Amino acid sequence: MIFGIFEKLILHVLIVLVPIILYLMIYEGQPKKRNQLVLIGFMSISSILCVSYPFHDNGLLWDLRFVPIVIAFMYGTRTSGLVVSAIVLLVRVYQGGDMVVYGMIGLVVNSIFFLMLSYFVKDQMHQSNRLKMSMLGILIPIGLQLILAMVKLLREGTLQADVDELFVFSAVYTSLILFTMFVAASLYEMFLRRERMQDELLYAVRQQSISELSASIAHEVRNPLTVVKGFLQLMKEDDTQSKQEYYQLILSELNRAENIIHEYLTLSKPQLGESMTVPMKECLIHTITLLTPYAFKEGVLLKELQTKEQEAFVYTDRSKLKQAIINFLKNAIEASAPSGEVEVTMNIKKQFVEVEICDTGKGMSKEELAKIGTVYYSTKEKGTGLGTMVSIRLIEEMGGSISYASEVNKGTTVQILLPLKKDHE
Repeated sequence: MIFGIFEKLILHVLIVLVPIILYLMIYEGQPKKRNQLVLIGFMSISSILCVSYPFHDNGLLWDLRFVPIVIAFMYGTRTSGLVVSAIVLLVRVYQGGDMVVYGMIGLVVNSIFFLMLSYFVKDQMHQSNRLKMSMLGILIPIGLQLILAMVKLLREGTLQADVDELFVFSAVYTSLILFTMFVAASLYEMFLRRERMQDELLYAVRQQSISELSASIAHEVRNPLTVVKGFLQLMKEDDTQSKQEYYQLILSELNRAENIIHEYLTLSKPQLGESMTVPMKECLIHTITLLTPYAFKEGVLLKELQTKEQEAFVYTDRSKLKQAIINFLKNAIEASAPSGEVEVTMNIKKQFVEVEICDTGKGMSKEELAKIGTVYYSTKEKGTGLGTMVSIRLIEEMGGSISYASEVNKGTTVQILLPLKKDHE
Protein backbone atom coordinates (compact mmCIF):
# COMPACT_ATOMS: atom_id res chain seq x y z
CA MET A 1 0.00 0.00 0.00
CA ILE A 2 2.84 2.39 0.86
CA PHE A 3 4.56 1.57 -2.43
CA GLY A 4 1.22 2.22 -4.16
CA ILE A 5 0.89 5.82 -2.98
CA PHE A 6 4.54 6.51 -3.73
CA GLU A 7 4.25 5.06 -7.24
CA LYS A 8 1.03 6.97 -8.01
CA LEU A 9 2.29 10.31 -6.67
CA ILE A 10 5.64 9.97 -8.47
CA LEU A 11 3.56 9.73 -11.65
CA HIS A 12 1.77 12.93 -10.55
CA VAL A 13 5.14 14.65 -10.13
CA LEU A 14 5.85 13.98 -13.82
CA ILE A 15 2.31 15.00 -14.79
CA VAL A 16 2.84 18.37 -13.09
CA LEU A 17 6.44 19.10 -14.14
CA VAL A 18 6.36 18.04 -17.80
CA PRO A 19 3.74 20.66 -18.92
CA ILE A 20 5.64 23.39 -17.04
CA ILE A 21 8.90 22.42 -18.76
CA LEU A 22 7.14 22.34 -22.15
CA TYR A 23 5.55 25.74 -21.54
CA LEU A 24 8.91 27.31 -20.60
CA MET A 25 10.61 25.69 -23.59
CA ILE A 26 7.98 27.03 -25.99
CA TYR A 27 8.58 30.61 -24.83
CA GLU A 28 12.33 30.36 -24.34
CA GLY A 29 13.81 33.67 -25.52
CA GLN A 30 10.34 35.01 -26.41
CA PRO A 31 9.04 36.59 -23.18
CA LYS A 32 6.79 39.08 -24.98
CA LYS A 33 4.92 36.26 -26.75
CA ARG A 34 4.10 34.39 -23.55
CA ASN A 35 0.39 33.57 -23.65
CA GLN A 36 -1.79 33.16 -20.56
CA LEU A 37 -4.24 30.95 -22.45
CA VAL A 38 -1.45 28.44 -23.08
CA LEU A 39 -0.51 28.53 -19.39
CA ILE A 40 -4.16 27.98 -18.42
CA GLY A 41 -4.36 25.04 -20.82
CA PHE A 42 -1.20 23.34 -19.54
CA MET A 43 -2.00 23.86 -15.85
CA SER A 44 -5.60 22.70 -16.35
CA ILE A 45 -4.43 19.51 -18.07
CA SER A 46 -2.00 18.79 -15.21
CA SER A 47 -4.64 19.31 -12.52
CA ILE A 48 -7.32 17.34 -14.39
CA LEU A 49 -4.98 14.36 -14.83
CA CYS A 50 -4.09 14.47 -11.14
CA VAL A 51 -7.77 14.60 -10.16
CA SER A 52 -8.66 11.84 -12.62
CA TYR A 53 -5.97 9.39 -11.47
CA PRO A 54 -5.51 9.90 -7.71
CA PHE A 55 -4.34 7.36 -5.14
CA HIS A 56 -7.38 5.87 -3.37
CA ASP A 57 -7.28 4.77 0.27
CA ASN A 58 -10.43 4.12 2.31
CA GLY A 59 -12.38 6.71 0.32
CA LEU A 60 -9.62 9.35 0.57
CA LEU A 61 -8.04 10.82 -2.55
CA TRP A 62 -4.33 11.73 -2.54
CA ASP A 63 -3.07 13.77 -5.52
CA LEU A 64 -1.04 16.86 -6.49
CA ARG A 65 -3.82 18.86 -8.16
CA PHE A 66 -3.00 22.05 -6.23
CA VAL A 67 0.56 22.50 -7.50
CA PRO A 68 -0.53 23.61 -11.03
CA ILE A 69 -3.21 25.83 -9.48
CA VAL A 70 -0.60 27.57 -7.30
CA ILE A 71 1.66 28.03 -10.35
CA ALA A 72 -1.22 29.58 -12.31
CA PHE A 73 -1.94 32.06 -9.50
CA MET A 74 1.66 32.95 -8.66
CA TYR A 75 3.25 33.04 -12.12
CA GLY A 76 0.28 33.77 -14.34
CA THR A 77 -2.52 36.24 -13.73
CA ARG A 78 -5.22 36.00 -11.07
CA THR A 79 -7.66 35.27 -13.88
CA SER A 80 -5.48 32.32 -14.95
CA GLY A 81 -5.56 30.90 -11.43
CA LEU A 82 -9.32 31.31 -11.10
CA VAL A 83 -9.98 29.72 -14.50
CA VAL A 84 -7.79 26.69 -13.70
CA SER A 85 -9.50 26.34 -10.29
CA ALA A 86 -12.96 26.53 -11.90
CA ILE A 87 -12.07 23.90 -14.51
CA VAL A 88 -10.73 21.51 -11.85
CA LEU A 89 -13.82 22.12 -9.71
CA LEU A 90 -16.14 21.22 -12.60
CA VAL A 91 -14.16 18.04 -13.29
CA ARG A 92 -14.33 17.07 -9.61
CA VAL A 93 -18.10 17.64 -9.53
CA TYR A 94 -18.48 15.59 -12.71
CA GLN A 95 -16.56 12.69 -11.14
CA GLY A 96 -18.82 12.67 -8.07
CA GLY A 97 -18.22 10.13 -5.30
CA ASP A 98 -18.63 10.10 -1.52
CA MET A 99 -15.99 12.79 -1.00
CA VAL A 100 -17.16 15.18 -3.72
CA VAL A 101 -18.46 17.76 -1.20
CA TYR A 102 -15.16 17.74 0.69
CA GLY A 103 -13.30 18.05 -2.60
CA MET A 104 -15.40 21.04 -3.66
CA ILE A 105 -14.92 22.76 -0.31
CA GLY A 106 -11.18 22.13 -0.46
CA LEU A 107 -10.89 23.58 -3.97
CA VAL A 108 -12.91 26.69 -3.11
CA VAL A 109 -11.14 27.38 0.21
CA ASN A 110 -7.68 26.81 -1.21
CA SER A 111 -8.38 28.87 -4.34
CA ILE A 112 -9.54 31.82 -2.21
CA PHE A 113 -6.36 31.55 -0.15
CA PHE A 114 -4.19 31.40 -3.31
CA LEU A 115 -6.04 34.42 -4.70
CA MET A 116 -5.35 36.43 -1.54
CA LEU A 117 -1.73 35.33 -1.56
CA SER A 118 -1.35 36.39 -5.20
CA TYR A 119 -2.34 39.98 -4.30
CA PHE A 120 0.56 40.02 -1.86
CA VAL A 121 3.02 38.39 -4.26
CA LYS A 122 2.10 40.59 -7.28
CA ASP A 123 3.27 43.63 -5.30
CA GLN A 124 6.63 44.67 -6.78
CA MET A 125 8.27 44.70 -3.34
CA HIS A 126 7.48 41.02 -2.68
CA GLN A 127 8.10 39.44 -6.08
CA SER A 128 11.54 38.30 -4.95
CA ASN A 129 9.80 36.17 -2.29
CA ARG A 130 7.48 34.47 -4.79
CA LEU A 131 9.19 31.08 -4.44
CA LYS A 132 8.85 31.19 -0.64
CA MET A 133 5.22 32.31 -0.91
CA SER A 134 4.47 29.45 -3.30
CA MET A 135 5.92 26.96 -0.83
CA LEU A 136 3.88 28.56 1.94
CA GLY A 137 0.72 28.44 -0.19
CA ILE A 138 1.01 24.72 -0.87
CA LEU A 139 1.08 24.01 2.88
CA ILE A 140 -2.62 24.90 3.15
CA PRO A 141 -3.92 22.05 0.93
CA ILE A 142 -1.47 19.71 2.67
CA GLY A 143 -2.91 20.68 6.05
CA LEU A 144 -6.51 20.38 4.85
CA GLN A 145 -5.86 16.95 3.36
CA LEU A 146 -4.37 15.66 6.62
CA ILE A 147 -7.21 17.13 8.69
CA LEU A 148 -9.75 15.59 6.31
CA ALA A 149 -8.07 12.17 6.62
CA MET A 150 -8.09 12.32 10.42
CA VAL A 151 -11.73 13.44 10.57
CA LYS A 152 -12.80 10.62 8.25
CA LEU A 153 -10.92 7.97 10.24
CA LEU A 154 -12.32 9.35 13.52
CA ARG A 155 -15.87 9.16 12.17
CA GLU A 156 -15.28 5.57 11.09
CA GLY A 157 -13.62 4.75 14.42
CA THR A 158 -10.47 3.38 12.72
CA LEU A 159 -8.03 6.19 13.57
CA GLN A 160 -6.27 4.13 16.25
CA ALA A 161 -5.78 1.17 13.91
CA ASP A 162 -4.74 3.22 10.89
CA VAL A 163 -2.64 5.90 12.57
CA ASP A 164 0.68 4.37 11.47
CA GLU A 165 -0.47 4.04 7.88
CA LEU A 166 -1.85 7.59 7.94
CA PHE A 167 1.47 8.88 9.24
CA VAL A 168 3.39 7.17 6.42
CA PHE A 169 0.91 8.36 3.77
CA SER A 170 1.11 11.88 5.14
CA ALA A 171 4.92 11.84 5.09
CA VAL A 172 5.05 10.59 1.49
CA TYR A 173 2.33 13.01 0.33
CA THR A 174 3.88 16.03 2.08
CA SER A 175 7.39 15.27 0.84
CA LEU A 176 6.37 14.79 -2.78
CA ILE A 177 4.04 17.79 -3.01
CA LEU A 178 6.66 20.08 -1.41
CA PHE A 179 9.34 18.70 -3.72
CA THR A 180 7.14 19.18 -6.79
CA MET A 181 6.17 22.71 -5.77
CA PHE A 182 9.80 23.64 -5.17
CA VAL A 183 10.98 22.25 -8.52
CA ALA A 184 8.08 23.80 -10.46
CA ALA A 185 8.50 27.24 -8.88
CA SER A 186 12.30 27.09 -9.20
CA LEU A 187 12.00 26.30 -12.92
CA TYR A 188 9.72 29.27 -13.41
CA GLU A 189 11.97 31.56 -11.33
CA MET A 190 14.96 30.45 -13.41
CA PHE A 191 13.01 31.26 -16.57
CA LEU A 192 12.04 34.73 -15.30
CA ARG A 193 15.59 35.39 -14.10
CA ARG A 194 16.93 34.61 -17.57
CA GLU A 195 14.36 36.97 -19.07
CA ARG A 196 15.48 39.75 -16.71
CA MET A 197 19.14 39.10 -17.54
CA GLN A 198 18.37 39.30 -21.26
CA ASP A 199 16.48 42.58 -20.79
CA GLU A 200 19.31 44.01 -18.68
CA LEU A 201 21.88 42.94 -21.27
CA LEU A 202 19.91 44.54 -24.10
CA TYR A 203 19.44 47.69 -22.02
CA ALA A 204 23.18 47.82 -21.23
CA VAL A 205 24.08 47.41 -24.91
CA ARG A 206 21.62 50.11 -25.86
CA GLN A 207 22.93 52.49 -23.21
CA GLN A 208 26.52 51.84 -24.26
CA SER A 209 25.73 52.59 -27.90
CA ILE A 210 23.95 55.77 -26.88
CA SER A 211 26.86 56.88 -24.69
CA GLU A 212 29.39 56.17 -27.45
CA LEU A 213 27.26 58.04 -29.99
CA SER A 214 26.86 61.05 -27.70
CA ALA A 215 30.53 61.17 -26.72
CA SER A 216 31.60 60.91 -30.37
CA ILE A 217 29.32 63.74 -31.48
CA ALA A 218 30.38 65.94 -28.58
CA HIS A 219 34.08 65.35 -29.21
CA GLU A 220 34.01 65.73 -32.99
CA VAL A 221 31.63 68.66 -33.36
CA ARG A 222 31.55 70.75 -30.21
CA ASN A 223 35.18 71.85 -30.18
CA PRO A 224 35.28 73.07 -33.82
CA LEU A 225 32.00 74.93 -33.30
CA THR A 226 33.41 76.63 -30.22
CA VAL A 227 36.47 77.78 -32.18
CA VAL A 228 34.40 79.06 -35.12
CA LYS A 229 32.07 80.86 -32.74
CA GLY A 230 35.01 82.57 -31.03
CA PHE A 231 36.51 83.80 -34.30
CA LEU A 232 33.17 85.11 -35.53
CA GLN A 233 32.73 87.06 -32.30
CA LEU A 234 36.16 88.67 -32.81
CA MET A 235 35.32 89.50 -36.43
CA LYS A 236 32.04 91.02 -35.29
CA GLU A 237 33.84 93.49 -33.04
CA ASP A 238 36.14 94.71 -35.84
CA ASP A 239 33.80 94.64 -38.82
CA THR A 240 31.61 97.39 -40.21
CA GLN A 241 28.09 97.97 -39.00
CA SER A 242 26.62 97.08 -42.40
CA LYS A 243 27.39 93.36 -42.00
CA GLN A 244 26.36 93.01 -38.38
CA GLU A 245 23.02 91.36 -39.25
CA TYR A 246 24.77 88.54 -41.12
CA TYR A 247 27.05 87.79 -38.21
CA GLN A 248 24.06 87.81 -35.90
CA LEU A 249 22.36 85.18 -38.05
CA ILE A 250 25.52 83.07 -38.14
CA LEU A 251 25.89 83.22 -34.36
CA SER A 252 22.22 82.37 -33.92
CA GLU A 253 22.57 79.26 -36.11
CA LEU A 254 25.71 78.20 -34.28
CA ASN A 255 23.87 78.56 -30.98
CA ARG A 256 21.13 76.38 -32.37
CA ALA A 257 23.66 73.75 -33.44
CA GLU A 258 25.17 73.84 -29.96
CA ASN A 259 21.74 73.28 -28.45
CA ILE A 260 21.22 70.26 -30.74
CA ILE A 261 24.52 68.82 -29.54
CA HIS A 262 23.37 69.38 -25.98
CA GLU A 263 20.26 67.33 -26.75
CA TYR A 264 22.47 64.51 -28.02
CA LEU A 265 24.41 64.64 -24.77
CA THR A 266 21.21 64.11 -22.78
CA LEU A 267 21.01 60.67 -24.41
CA SER A 268 24.14 59.70 -22.49
CA LYS A 269 23.07 61.18 -19.16
CA PRO A 270 19.79 63.10 -18.78
CA GLN A 271 20.28 66.16 -16.65
CA LEU A 272 17.32 67.08 -14.48
CA GLY A 273 17.26 70.63 -13.23
CA GLU A 274 15.90 71.83 -9.92
CA SER A 275 13.17 69.52 -8.61
CA MET A 276 9.98 70.91 -7.14
CA THR A 277 6.47 69.82 -6.26
CA VAL A 278 4.58 69.73 -9.57
CA PRO A 279 0.76 69.57 -9.73
CA MET A 280 0.32 66.93 -12.40
CA LYS A 281 -3.24 67.80 -13.37
CA GLU A 282 -2.38 71.46 -13.88
CA CYS A 283 0.75 70.52 -15.85
CA LEU A 284 -1.23 68.22 -18.17
CA ILE A 285 -4.00 70.77 -18.74
CA HIS A 286 -1.40 73.42 -19.61
CA THR A 287 0.41 71.06 -22.01
CA ILE A 288 -2.84 70.03 -23.73
CA THR A 289 -3.80 73.71 -24.13
CA LEU A 290 -0.35 74.41 -25.57
CA LEU A 291 -0.65 71.66 -28.21
CA THR A 292 -4.32 72.16 -29.11
CA PRO A 293 -3.52 74.61 -31.99
CA TYR A 294 -0.96 72.14 -33.37
CA ALA A 295 -3.52 69.33 -33.19
CA PHE A 296 -6.11 71.53 -34.94
CA LYS A 297 -3.61 72.29 -37.70
CA GLU A 298 -3.01 68.53 -38.17
CA GLY A 299 -6.76 67.84 -38.26
CA VAL A 300 -6.72 65.93 -34.97
CA LEU A 301 -9.14 66.32 -32.06
CA LEU A 302 -7.11 66.69 -28.86
CA LYS A 303 -9.63 66.11 -26.08
CA GLU A 304 -9.64 67.73 -22.66
CA LEU A 305 -7.94 65.93 -19.79
CA GLN A 306 -10.04 63.02 -18.47
CA THR A 307 -9.64 62.51 -14.71
CA LYS A 308 -11.65 62.01 -11.54
CA GLU A 309 -8.79 63.19 -9.33
CA GLN A 310 -8.80 66.62 -7.71
CA GLU A 311 -5.01 66.88 -8.11
CA ALA A 312 -1.92 64.69 -7.93
CA PHE A 313 1.59 65.88 -7.10
CA VAL A 314 4.99 64.66 -8.23
CA TYR A 315 8.43 65.89 -7.18
CA THR A 316 10.58 66.48 -10.25
CA ASP A 317 11.92 68.98 -12.78
CA ARG A 318 8.81 70.67 -14.15
CA SER A 319 10.30 71.78 -17.48
CA LYS A 320 11.79 68.35 -18.26
CA LEU A 321 8.51 66.65 -17.35
CA LYS A 322 6.65 69.00 -19.68
CA GLN A 323 9.24 68.37 -22.41
CA ALA A 324 8.68 64.60 -22.17
CA ILE A 325 4.86 64.88 -22.17
CA ILE A 326 4.92 67.28 -25.13
CA ASN A 327 6.98 64.77 -27.11
CA PHE A 328 4.59 61.89 -26.37
CA LEU A 329 1.58 64.08 -27.21
CA LYS A 330 3.13 65.28 -30.48
CA ASN A 331 3.85 61.69 -31.47
CA ALA A 332 0.21 60.75 -30.75
CA ILE A 333 -1.10 63.73 -32.75
CA GLU A 334 1.15 63.00 -35.73
CA ALA A 335 0.21 59.30 -35.64
CA SER A 336 -3.52 60.18 -35.63
CA ALA A 337 -3.44 62.76 -38.40
CA PRO A 338 -5.64 63.41 -40.20
CA SER A 339 -9.10 63.22 -38.60
CA GLY A 340 -8.03 61.18 -35.58
CA GLU A 341 -8.44 61.68 -31.83
CA VAL A 342 -6.04 61.88 -28.91
CA GLU A 343 -7.17 61.52 -25.30
CA VAL A 344 -5.18 62.02 -22.10
CA THR A 345 -6.30 60.48 -18.81
CA MET A 346 -4.85 60.77 -15.32
CA ASN A 347 -5.41 58.45 -12.35
CA ILE A 348 -3.79 57.68 -9.01
CA LYS A 349 -2.75 54.03 -8.63
CA LYS A 350 -1.27 53.19 -5.23
CA GLN A 351 2.00 55.14 -4.96
CA PHE A 352 2.00 56.31 -8.58
CA VAL A 353 0.38 58.88 -10.82
CA GLU A 354 -0.72 57.18 -14.03
CA VAL A 355 -0.96 59.21 -17.23
CA GLU A 356 -2.26 57.51 -20.37
CA ILE A 357 -2.04 59.08 -23.83
CA CYS A 358 -4.32 57.22 -26.27
CA ASP A 359 -4.50 57.89 -29.99
CA THR A 360 -6.54 56.46 -32.85
CA GLY A 361 -3.61 56.31 -35.26
CA LYS A 362 -2.22 53.50 -37.39
CA GLY A 363 -0.80 51.67 -34.38
CA MET A 364 2.27 49.46 -34.30
CA SER A 365 3.02 45.78 -34.64
CA LYS A 366 4.74 43.80 -31.87
CA GLU A 367 8.03 44.04 -33.77
CA GLU A 368 7.74 47.83 -34.01
CA LEU A 369 6.82 48.12 -30.33
CA ALA A 370 9.94 46.17 -29.36
CA LYS A 371 12.10 48.76 -31.16
CA ILE A 372 10.62 51.84 -29.48
CA GLY A 373 13.36 53.74 -27.65
CA THR A 374 16.23 52.31 -29.67
CA VAL A 375 18.78 54.43 -31.51
CA TYR A 376 17.46 56.04 -34.69
CA TYR A 377 14.21 54.06 -34.78
CA SER A 378 11.04 55.98 -35.63
CA THR A 379 7.73 55.15 -37.29
CA LYS A 380 7.76 58.62 -38.87
CA GLU A 381 9.25 58.93 -42.36
CA LYS A 382 11.73 61.64 -41.38
CA GLY A 383 11.94 60.87 -37.69
CA THR A 384 15.11 59.85 -35.85
CA GLY A 385 13.55 58.45 -32.68
CA LEU A 386 15.86 60.61 -30.57
CA GLY A 387 13.00 62.67 -29.11
CA THR A 388 11.22 59.57 -27.84
CA MET A 389 14.47 58.13 -26.54
CA VAL A 390 15.28 61.32 -24.61
CA SER A 391 11.74 61.45 -23.20
CA ILE A 392 11.90 57.84 -22.03
CA ARG A 393 15.27 58.47 -20.38
CA LEU A 394 13.92 61.58 -18.63
CA ILE A 395 10.91 59.71 -17.22
CA GLU A 396 13.20 56.91 -16.01
CA GLU A 397 15.51 59.48 -14.43
CA MET A 398 12.48 60.81 -12.53
CA GLY A 399 11.94 57.34 -11.05
CA GLY A 400 9.04 56.57 -13.39
CA SER A 401 8.40 54.07 -16.16
CA ILE A 402 6.97 54.00 -19.67
CA SER A 403 4.98 51.21 -21.31
CA TYR A 404 3.35 50.97 -24.73
CA ALA A 405 0.27 49.07 -25.87
CA SER A 406 -0.64 49.16 -29.53
CA GLU A 407 -2.67 47.40 -32.19
CA VAL A 408 -2.28 47.89 -35.90
CA ASN A 409 -4.96 50.21 -37.37
CA LYS A 410 -6.51 50.73 -33.91
CA GLY A 411 -4.11 53.09 -32.19
CA THR A 412 -1.52 53.27 -29.46
CA THR A 413 -1.62 53.89 -25.71
CA VAL A 414 1.39 55.25 -23.85
CA GLN A 415 1.29 54.70 -20.09
CA ILE A 416 3.48 56.93 -17.91
CA LEU A 417 3.91 56.07 -14.22
CA LEU A 418 5.53 58.62 -11.91
CA PRO A 419 6.05 58.32 -8.14
CA LEU A 420 3.30 60.11 -6.26
CA LYS A 421 4.33 62.79 -3.76
CA LYS A 422 1.81 62.57 -0.96
CA ASP A 423 3.23 65.20 1.35
CA HIS A 424 3.22 68.55 -0.33
CA GLU A 425 3.06 72.13 0.76
